[in-house]
Amino acid sequence: MKKDKISLKWKLFFYIIIFAGAIVLLFAVFQITLLDDFYRAIKTNEINNLTLDVTNEISKQKEDGKITISTLLSNKLNEISKDNEASIYIYEKGENNIVKIFGPDSGGSNIELTEEIGEIWDKARNVDEDFFYIIFKDNSDPMFQTMVVKDSRAQERDYLICGTFLDSSYMVIVDSRLTPVEPAVSAMKYQILYISIIIIILAIIVAILMSRTISKPIISINKSAQLMAKGNLDIEFKGKGYLEITELNNTLNHTIEELKKTETLQKELIANVSHDLRTPLTLISGYAEMMKDMPEEITDENIQIIVDETKRLSALVNDLLSLSRIQSRTEELKLIRFNLKELLEAIVERQNKFFESTNVQINLLTCVQEAYVEADKSKIEQVIYNFISNAINYSGDKKIVDVILEKNDINYIVKVKDYGIGIKKEHLEFIWQRYYRVDKGLQRSTQGTGLGLSIIKEILEYHGFNYGVDSVENVGSTFYFEMPIK
Repeated sequence: MKKDKISLKWKLFFYIIIFAGAIVLLFAVFQITLLDDFYRAIKTNEINNLTLDVTNEISKQKEDGKITISTLLSNKLNEISKDNEASIYIYEKGENNIVKIFGPDSGGSNIELTEEIGEIWDKARNVDEDFFYIIFKDNSDPMFQTMVVKDSRAQERDYLICGTFLDSSYMVIVDSRLTPVEPAVSAMKYQILYISIIIIILAIIVAILMSRTISKPIISINKSAQLMAKGNLDIEFKGKGYLEITELNNTLNHTIEELKKTETLQKELIANVSHDLRTPLTLISGYAEMMKDMPEEITDENIQIIVDETKRLSALVNDLLSLSRIQSRTEELKLIRFNLKELLEAIVERQNKFFESTNVQINLLTCVQEAYVEADKSKIEQVIYNFISNAINYSGDKKIVDVILEKNDINYIVKVKDYGIGIKKEHLEFIWQRYYRVDKGLQRSTQGTGLGLSIIKEILEYHGFNYGVDSVENVGSTFYFEMPIK
């Protein structure tokens, strides 16, 4: 079965069971298989430290190279032997005699009875380590076969014998009994079996509860998302349980609200485009039919109406195409360095000439001597034209528009200010949307296609420039955008 065909609930269930099984297996391996190795390693380290402690105590009692078994030393070594359940042997070179035995005899080595001390001494001198270990192999002979090794892991008996040299005259051997681990391992097998059963049962219960708890809100959200995919936007996501689900829930609810707004705007867009296309087409068709049927109606005035409506229709189509190209980013920006102040001067001059016969007045206000920027010059020109056109349409009776060029540490700021009807606060975030109009009654009374601010928004965002609007109702509006200084 493919992974993407398994639900999250069952994935969590299997993962928890596998994790529990791995814990049980790891526990069994360490407690049964490796217990003996761990025990011997720890015991070896302890007897090494014990041997070192014994030699340190003996060294304190040496005089003229000879060991003096004082009462204090004897008591101390007996105490060490008792505390660690180990026998301590001291051998003197040459004589191969036992100087002293401290503590109970371990009962396993019988070192004090063997006649191979000299052989042990010679073998131990060849061991290139601080400590050596003695092993007796019983081959059913009256005497034990003696082995001297440097690795305690070769010891297989139930005792551990560690030795070291004290200068060159004495050899110290510590004999410690090992606790058999086989009975403990046997008992642990049953203990681990019972523990494993309990852990698996608990893991199954926890897995079921966790998988249900985690998957339940996701299943709920998925069902709501399926309804949303079918076009039902009258739903609310109600997934709960943990932070990520709550955040996803909030995001999807916000998406629903935005989709509702988009659907409303789409309906308005279709209605507005249909209206704006139908009106000029109706006028063109009507006047053309009238002029065809009544030749006397072929006048300059009627022809001008057809020309004006054709231009209006052409402008609408061009704006729609321009907006579509910019939004899809199919048209690359042609970035060049140019003087923004000179561009503003040229635009204001052309606009004033265009409105020469009207009461429209456009002013350029700036203290900047020159303003070099880098952008697509034709697109920025389109932005400024659209801002000025929008300001004229909503400037009211004053028909005064100020184009302002300012500068701060990093940017040039272009502002287009009118003194007209202004915009209410609740409308400010929507004015950049296609066909959105603050006053629906102005739809035909104002010039333009209703796409100007949308085109401005797309151009400036394509460039990565900041933009915005400040407005006070019945006082006026100031639209602005920023361009980095080059």
